[in-house]
Amino acid sequence: MENLVYAIILLPLLGFLINGLFGKKLPKMLVGGLATAVVFGSFCIAVSLFMNFDSESQPVIVKAFEWFRVNGVQINFGFQIDQLSLMMIMIITGDRVADPPLLHRLHEP
Repeated sequence: MENLVYAIILLPLLGFLINGLFGKKLPKMLVGGLATAVVFGSFCIAVSLFMNFDSESQPVIVKAFEWFRVNGVQINFGFQIDQLSLMMIMIITGDRVADPPLLHRLHEP
């Protein structure tokens, strides 16, 4: 599950990096398709995690790294996966898949 949580975050980041670095050299259709595909991949992973999450499941905390430590108090950066966070992930990624912001630009002459 931990790898899937990272994939939800890293897929759109990977698409951003590819489109940001090589987007001017690639056809517009490919750039738009890649942007939609990586967000759709994140959406599919979120739906899969949501469907496997029971109503009685405990939240899953995925620790990414230690952010800082002060006087023996450790503050971690991570992700808490529960039903609410998965629902919000599906709303955000599903909205981007259903109405990609650049889709209308692909059909301009």
